[in-house]
Amino acid sequence: MIKHTRNKALDEATRWFARLRDSDISEIEQKAFAQWRDENLAHRRAYEEIQALWASMDALEAIPESQKNDRDAEHKDARLEAPAPQFGPHRAFRFRPLAAAMVLFLIGFSVFGLSQTGVIPWPQDWRATHYQTAAGEQRTLLLEDGTTIYLNTRSRIAVDFNQKDRHVRLIQGEALFDVRPDAGRPFVVNAGAGTVRVLGTRFNIHLRDEATEIAVMDGHVAVSSQSRPSTPPTQLQGGEGARVSGADVSAKSQIDVASITAWREGRLIYRGTPLAQVVKDLNRYMVDAVRIGDDTLNDMRVTAVIRIEDREAILKALDLALPIDLITLPNGTTMLYEQAKPKKT
Repeated sequence: MIKHTRNKALDEATRWFARLRDSDISEIEQKAFAQWRDENLAHRRAYEEIQALWASMDALEAIPESQKNDRDAEHKDARLEAPAPQFGPHRAFRFRPLAAAMVLFLIGFSVFGLSQTGVIPWPQDWRATHYQTAAGEQRTLLLEDGTTIYLNTRSRIAVDFNQKDRHVRLIQGEALFDVRPDAGRPFVVNAGAGTVRVLGTRFNIHLRDEATEIAVMDGHVAVSSQSRPSTPPTQLQGGEGARVSGADVSAKSQIDVASITAWREGRLIYRGTPLAQVVKDLNRYMVDAVRIGDDTLNDMRVTAVIRIEDREAILKALDLALPIDLITLPNGTTMLYEQAKPKKT
């Protein structure tokens, strides 16, 4: 996983660690933490790293001075080990000087990082709060109304809530919405040429170059084209999806929910998908791009489950699933070519 993604995971883990030790943490926040921790391996490892840091500081403070000298003499090169403490909202917050200083430093760094990379003030949406993710990064947003937005890689979003309604604009990429019901405040998402209106539901929106794809997991939504506001919207229920391209909203169709939401579990699932589309998807997760060097490969059909935890895993999956040769150039770009046929002897 790229270094930036790891640093971001550590930042978020530090904020969650501090929040979970506060006695007034809400049930919604505890649920959001569990979802954040379980959404990918990087988050779980980052949180365990912060736990281990706190445990080691706690253990250092707890060793009596008389025992320290003996222990240091016997184990000069040994690493200090301590059992992982049980953290939770109701445990007494025991500040030990060294541990407190270390965690406060991490929290300060985390907050500074959020102001630099988490909220982006764009002049065209000055009232809204903006969030974005880098290549290979995913992020969980818990909004003030209890709604959760899962932001996929290379995505940007603007959130603007008021007393009458809740507005979100997907500017780039992909997001999964778990909307908290509120009959008095409709939830509206603008994405590309499409508008999605809901009261409470769970759905995914992918803003592609050619169209906006809407897929509903639970509940129902109304999909319309922004250029034709007077046209009756297309109603979608759980298990249905539609595409908005320009002024047109496609007919609703049945969708494969597991495949569409697999990115939340660190996977991409393809069933007979053209290689050109697969490569386009994969490049959203990587800094160094993958390119098809032979046009005859564009329509090659791909059926595979690809882990998106790191670049090496992605390239290995392509190599195993397809009859292709992979060549990585000095600039980091990986080229895909038709597999060379063995010479006849």
